[in-house]
Amino acid sequence: MSIGSLIIGGGTLVVAAEIATWCFKAAAKSERQYRRDFVRTERAERREIERETRLQLAQEAYEQRGAWLDMLSEYMDAVWEMRGRTRELRSQFQEIVRANLTLIKTSPLTFQQQEAIRDCIFHLERGIARLQAYSGPYLQAFVSDIKNAKRAALGNTFIEPGMPDAVLPDVFPVVGDNLRLSPEETQALLRTGEVELGCGQLGRLSRIPASVGSTSEVDAFVEDYDRDSYCWRLSLAKGAIASASASHAAGVIEATLLSQSKGGFRAAWHSPFGESVELFMPFALAEPAMRGAPFGTRLPVFVHQTDYRTRRIVVGQRQPSPPDDLGDTVLVEVASPDIRITVERALSVSPSTFWLIEGPVTIGCGDATLRMRVATGEEFSVIADDRRGVLRFAEQIGCRLGNVDGALCRSYVGLRFADRTGAASEPGRLRADEFLARIRSRLDEQEELQRVFREESLET
Repeated sequence: MSIGSLIIGGGTLVVAAEIATWCFKAAAKSERQYRRDFVRTERAERREIERETRLQLAQEAYEQRGAWLDMLSEYMDAVWEMRGRTRELRSQFQEIVRANLTLIKTSPLTFQQQEAIRDCIFHLERGIARLQAYSGPYLQAFVSDIKNAKRAALGNTFIEPGMPDAVLPDVFPVVGDNLRLSPEETQALLRTGEVELGCGQLGRLSRIPASVGSTSEVDAFVEDYDRDSYCWRLSLAKGAIASASASHAAGVIEATLLSQSKGGFRAAWHSPFGESVELFMPFALAEPAMRGAPFGTRLPVFVHQTDYRTRRIVVGQRQPSPPDDLGDTVLVEVASPDIRITVERALSVSPSTFWLIEGPVTIGCGDATLRMRVATGEEFSVIADDRRGVLRFAEQIGCRLGNVDGALCRSYVGLRFADRTGAASEPGRLRADEFLARIRSRLDEQEELQRVFREESLET
């Protein structure tokens, strides 16, 4: 084989190798392009699926958020409706209180009738304070929770707020409450000026007293609700006054005469709690020598009467005498268990009861027309079992507050309920006939006073 033939054969092999290399490279390039196109298509399809999924999830979240916000708006509307109706009811109560105050000022009433009206006003103001607490701080907490739930819903966080009860919880603080604080609560209040009142509410003193003689237990009076700091203002001085007024063994406080006003003296009590409380001492409850006493004179006085908010505090130099039937008890039985529940609930509000006869009374009337009214307004007919010495409460025959038509008197006698056998753990200190004889005598006196008032009214 010649050298030329070898050169031509080698060139042919080189060309063939280059062609093969090019073919392999073209095939590899085509494969890579195919893979890139395939991956790109796959990614595009995946992104499209993800985009559609996100759009669908966003649409579902939008619809769910919209439905949730609609539900929260319904919650808010319900709470605002409860607030509006509560304020309407409070306005009606306030109108009744104003009418009763006008009745006391303009009508010739006996002392017992005035006591019945004042007792009615006291319980109405208690109701007004509860309605105020319900429509104010109680519902406001739920309004705030619903607002926070709406903000969270905008971030796709769904929180279901609670709904308020139809009535204010018994443990919720109310203006006019006189709270007996435990030693631990007392120490915390005197140290920090604040105390937990329950239901997430905070009580705060306007000023922390410098020093108090005894810190075992104190009474804190709920004066008002501070909307700026979201807390209840407490007063230790008014707490002591309210406790003295509620107790029939009132203690002495030192008053300072300030000036003379219509019907009596203005005075002040500078309490050891760093608070000053204004007092009123009528001429009838002051010693005759006090008429000429210089202003600034200090004298011991007793608390005789306060209104619901402890704004008007009546004091006197003579200690108030307790009711003559305080401590007496009488055995009673009821026609049904529901009556006992109603009476016991009313006695927890006020231990006193009113006994009355509707309409004009014949002096020396029998027991059949006698009624007993409890603090919450329920009236029951009363029948005496002279043979067993037991009073029997029949069915409820009315529910009224402050009605003063006819003879009426107040009693602090304790009611002991008999069991099914007609016996009680302790017998009453008074027999039914003895107690009713006392009530009839008082009603006769009230009827005589009403007759005198009617005659004087006709003469004038």
